[in-house]
Amino acid sequence: MKRLALLLASTAMPLALFAAPDLTSRAAAQAPPPSVEMMLEEAGLDAQALERLESTLAETQEEARALRERADELADRAATSTAQAADARAAFEALADDSDADPDAIAAARADAEDAAAQAAEDAQSASQAREAAAEAEAEISAIRERLETARREVQEIRDREAEAEAEAERAAAEAAEREAEAAAEAEREAETAEEAERKAAAEREAEADSAAEAKTETETGAEAEARRKAEAEREVQSEREAEAEADADAEVDAEVEVESEAELAGEAEAQQETEPVTEADAESERQIRGEAAPATGSENEGSEPRPESDAAETTREPVPSEERTEEPQDFGDVREGRRERTEDGVTITEEAGARTIIQQGSEIILRQAEDERVRRTYSNVRRERRGEQDVLIAPREGNVEIITILDTDGNLLRRIRREADGTETVLIDNTREVRADRERGGDRWRDRRGDRRDGRQDDTRFGYEGSAFSFRIEIAPPVVDIPRDRYIVDYGDLREDDLAEIFSAPPVSEIRERYTLDEVRYNPNLRDYMARVDLDTVTFDTGSWRLNRAQIDQLERVADAMNDVIDRNPDEIFLIEGHTDAIGRAIDNLSLSDRRAESVAFMLSQFYDVPPENLVTQGYGEEYLKIDTQAAERGNRRVTIRRITPLITQGPRG
Repeated sequence: MKRLALLLASTAMPLALFAAPDLTSRAAAQAPPPSVEMMLEEAGLDAQALERLESTLAETQEEARALRERADELADRAATSTAQAADARAAFEALADDSDADPDAIAAARADAEDAAAQAAEDAQSASQAREAAAEAEAEISAIRERLETARREVQEIRDREAEAEAEAERAAAEAAEREAEAAAEAEREAETAEEAERKAAAEREAEADSAAEAKTETETGAEAEARRKAEAEREVQSEREAEAEADADAEVDAEVEVESEAELAGEAEAQQETEPVTEADAESERQIRGEAAPATGSENEGSEPRPESDAAETTREPVPSEERTEEPQDFGDVREGRRERTEDGVTITEEAGARTIIQQGSEIILRQAEDERVRRTYSNVRRERRGEQDVLIAPREGNVEIITILDTDGNLLRRIRREADGTETVLIDNTREVRADRERGGDRWRDRRGDRRDGRQDDTRFGYEGSAFSFRIEIAPPVVDIPRDRYIVDYGDLREDDLAEIFSAPPVSEIRERYTLDEVRYNPNLRDYMARVDLDTVTFDTGSWRLNRAQIDQLERVADAMNDVIDRNPDEIFLIEGHTDAIGRAIDNLSLSDRRAESVAFMLSQFYDVPPENLVTQGYGEEYLKIDTQAAERGNRRVTIRRITPLITQGPRG
């Protein structure tokens, strides 16, 4: 405990944090700083302060671990001492009961027994003190962790307040600019009014001048006026004569030119017909101009084997053009604006950018995402084939490996397959209804696979798959958990990479005899709970955001390394990345936001740390599974969870 006290005493800033009951109000009482960073520094909440507190937490955790080990060691020693004391006492009593025993030997045995008892008592006391020290260290860890979370929340609150102040300043500036624009417009209107008045005045002055000129003209003598009229009439007659003569000359020249041009054109046409044949390209151009179809010929496929009609109908290949990719919204306001909502038979269906569909019926609400859009965002150079009623997306990977995604007509995942360079195929995910049918029939694969398997309910394809909107719900008992909670629901910040790999490799916490579809795993919490989960408590999100900054991406390195270790041992592993929100806001918004958070983490794991995207699936659950039970805003609930689900889902053999 002396080492722990010295460790805590050497960190003045964290202890100052403990002593400050309300850092937020203290910072608010100061004069407005020129920047957020200065405000945080004055409040003792700058990045360096938080780093020191995090360092203190790590050191204290290490100290607590050492104390626990020391307590265990002392407890073992105390047990040994107690056993030795019991042996010494028994030896003494045996000598004391022996009438022939030497008195000196009896006295020595008594002394040994007393010394052993004293040593055992001392060791027991040391073990008790060590356990108390370890408990105190654990309490210190809890206090430091709680203060660290409080400090982080206060940092966020300060940043939020500053953002609100900046937004208010921007609104004020916008209002001032609007007022200035209105004033400028008013001045412009006044200037236009003045200009119009000036034009009217000038027109009036011009009219007065014309009237004066007309009056002056009327005062001229009749002789002068008559002379001017005669001169003008003579000039007009002369101009008409000159114009008629010029027109006659032009007409004669035009006639001669026209005769010569017609003769030349006729000769050129005859010569062209004799020397230049009409090409197919010319004919095709002419047909296009006239809007006619090209005539059918039998020469287009001559010399090649005709393709069977059935093959052409079964497979159509085409690259997936990049322009088909949906542009992702930049913030959640864009998400709301881009929604399209409709209601069918009491079911509300909301479509969003990113090929997400939210289905709500009564109190139940789920989100589905078309897999083709996810494939386009994840891989490059994807090509698409049409096979009957199925779309097949083929994405090339390193080493001539291909990831094949088979979809139904609405873009829902049916199977995900990895094809090796030698042609070997492994079904990573089988999400077809046949899986459920086989399970319900006890594994009989020879009966009708396409029959009704939902207790007489009719197929309903409005939602892109057979069955009602919530037909993936199944009845399954929750698991019986016999392992420690910290090995079942795990906080990422408390684990080393080796521990992560061990948890990701662990079998289900309770026996599970069946395999299920991916959608059944996605939409049944009792089924998912058969596998341990890791809460990424060091990677949380701002309100209304699914973006990750560089520091948060760096936090993903350890979990990515652990996942890659597990995948290296078994390339068929599948991890489910689950997104969550706090309880603030509408359920539909939180569901969409959580799904985007899950996909954002999955993308960063693949983009920055090379976790194969074919080994990942994502799903958002909104506010349904709060880590911290509160209806208030809580950053700890705005998180992502990862669990390995390979033992739960149906895969396929290599073939």
